[in-house]
Order: sequence, then structure tokens, then C-alpha cells
Amino acid sequence: MKNKENNIKLFVADYDGTIYTDDINLSINRKRLLMLHKLGFIINISTGRSFESIKEQVDKHKLYYDYLTCADGSVIIDKDDNIVLFNEIDSNAINEFIEFTSTVNYEEIQFVYPKYYGESPDLDKIAGINIAVSTELLREDKSIFERFNKLKNKLTDYNFLNYCHYPINYLCFKKKGVTKASSIDYLRKYYNLDKDSVYVIGDSYNDIEMITEFNGVKINNDNPDMKDVGKKSYYQVYEYIDEIINKEI
Repeated sequence: MKNKENNIKLFVADYDGTIYTDDINLSINRKRLLMLHKLGFIINISTGRSFESIKEQVDKHKLYYDYLTCADGSVIIDKDDNIVLFNEIDSNAINEFIEFTSTVNYEEIQFVYPKYYGESPDLDKIAGINIAVSTELLREDKSIFERFNKLKNKLTDYNFLNYCHYPINYLCFKKKGVTKASSIDYLRKYYNLDKDSVYVIGDSYNDIEMITEFNGVKINNDNPDMKDVGKKSYYQVYEYIDEIINKEI
């Protein structure tokens, strides 16, 4: 295990709406992430996406990373595609959530496998389930949220998360206590880091816990969920990284 004497620091960023806002700024962010890496920072990209989905993005855009955290903390995978953490949940609870999904006209269902999402899951090896539902449908059919919340009240040992990336809402089911913040804490403890050695930035509801827990910052956008979150805001990730680099050199 590595320790503080190595002067290691951890940089954690959400992907959609944070590292990626558009292709031009993504190119600048790519260069800054590499600069942080060369300064000795561990780079963790933390996303609600599946491993396959975020892996396709980081490979396409040649983004450096040490760890990918997928499905909002459910799975951590290192740069060599090894599973570092997999928060497996009980198959009986999964069956109940699947029964709920059968009543919803969703756009996509995503089963969180050790490395990827699939359509025919082995229910003994799942870290969670996400369904992507049209935001407009949720506005029209209030019963979806009613059934979602009813299941949430029944399965109290599990984490239910709903957040919007318009025009899609994500209804997510995971092991209790699993969040982006919990995955950061796992890495922090592995490297024996104090919280002052962790830098965090995100833009949306599923980033609130990690920003709050680690005194992080946010992307400046119009998301009402983020109004009072974070100690500071930036229009682009590279602005935050530049500030960190100036502090470090």
C-alpha cells in the first residue's frame, strides 16, 4: 500500500457535463489530465455510465486515467481493465426491481456486470440496474415515481437514485451506501490519503455526495440541484486543473 510520504494526490472528475462538454474543451481537458498525471496525481473518472460506454469514450478521446468508476460507484476498474471493487447485490432484490422495470416503458435497461452492461444478466453477478426513462414520460405518468418510491420504501437495504440528464431520467438501483463518494473513499483509503489530498469536480445530482464529502467544486451550469453545492464553480474542468497545477508547482 502506498502512503502520504509519496506525495500522492487523487483527482476525481465526472465525465458527461464535466470532462466532456464539447469536443474543443475536451481536447484541452485531455492535455490537463495528462499534466496532472505527470505531477503524480491518480486520475479517477467517475461516471454513471457502464464500463463499456465510458471505456469507448476514453479510448476514442485518448483520455488518461488510472481508474474508471462506473454506475455511480458500483464498480471500480483500473487502467488495465482489472476489477478493483464490485458491489454485488442480492439476486432476490434484483428480481423485484426487474419486476418494477417491466411496468415501465423505458428507453434502455442497463445491468451492471463486473465489467459491462448486458441484456441477459446472470442475476448472481450484478452490482445494480439502471433504467433510462424519457423525462417527458415521467412528467406524464406520475405512477412511475409512485411505484419506484414504493419499492424504495420496501427494499431499505438498497440505494435508489433518480437523476436527470434531459431528455432522459435515470432510475438506478444499487447496494446501500454505494455512491461516487463511497468509491472515492475506497481509493483514498487504499492509498492512505487524507481528504485534503483529494480533488473532486462534477456537474449533476449524482455528483452531490462526492462534492460535499470531499469539499469539491462544480461545473457552472443551470442545474437547480447544484445551486448550493460545492465551494467554487468553474465553466470547464481545465480551469480547475490549472488552479491545482499552479498550487502544486
